[in-house]
Amino acid sequence: MLLRRSTLVLGLLFVLPSCQRAQPAAKSSDEAALHALHKSIEWLTANPPNPAYAKFGDIGMDAWTWAQIAKLHPSDVVRRRAKREARKRLAQLDPVIEPTPVALGYWAVLLRSMSAVGIDTSPYLAALSTLDLGQVPREMSPTTALWTSGLLRFAGVAVEFDPAATEVATGAAASDWTPSVRSAYAIYHEIAAVTDLGGATPRVFNKRQLDFVRHALPQLLTVSIGADDTDAVGEVLITAAILDQHGRRYYSDGMHWLLAQQRSDGTYRSGRDARRTHAPSNFRHVVLIGSWAVLESLHRPQP
Repeated sequence: MLLRRSTLVLGLLFVLPSCQRAQPAAKSSDEAALHALHKSIEWLTANPPNPAYAKFGDIGMDAWTWAQIAKLHPSDVVRRRAKREARKRLAQLDPVIEPTPVALGYWAVLLRSMSAVGIDTSPYLAALSTLDLGQVPREMSPTTALWTSGLLRFAGVAVEFDPAATEVATGAAASDWTPSVRSAYAIYHEIAAVTDLGGATPRVFNKRQLDFVRHALPQLLTVSIGADDTDAVGEVLITAAILDQHGRRYYSDGMHWLLAQQRSDGTYRSGRDARRTHAPSNFRHVVLIGSWAVLESLHRPQP
């Protein structure tokens, strides 16, 4: 499921100097990023989920990836094509929503993907309005509850949740917090949720808590790379980009590591591969996360 994990070294934080010698490196990194996206788009094109038998999560993960490309790719042509692909896949989903933690976690992000590509979400919101969502957060882990309630609120569904037990809140309050892959996964889901997948200013967490995340990100990246966990590395890099850390040395080093994990077919190698079959469904998450991280790397704040 997309809500499964988490990860952290104090790194030297420096902004690349805005001199002319830095420009070719940026150009080269952009070209590498665009080439990586091209390969992943080819893989997505060649491996669409079959709606006749694919699981809901498989279709949802694929649609979410196309929606992110439609939002963030620098090429108008690619964005228009990705929007068509996302709409085609999202249109396959009937507005029948199960009130389970897994299903609601998916629907929370898919509703945001639908809005991003211009699909009317009112039938799905009507289906959600028939459910008793008040109990749902209490049946989830704190991270999953924030992911679901946070994104549903951006979609227009009021779901109350206290974030006090989240990884961000407890980590910021702890004197002995230790980075782990699990914490990398958790912090990504929490920051992505409160920023509407990177599109909004985070308002759930205060400045001290967000400063804790920025301070922790280099450590999370080191732990995730040490674990050879490409999914976790990608999620750390997405979190860093959402929090405007593009100019930090650890971020550029992490992007270099991530791009080096991409295979010729557009998927990404990971230490998890020994436990995977070669079925496309086993690579949808890492292609989503890898592609999203690469897309975010191309959206650097202007100086």
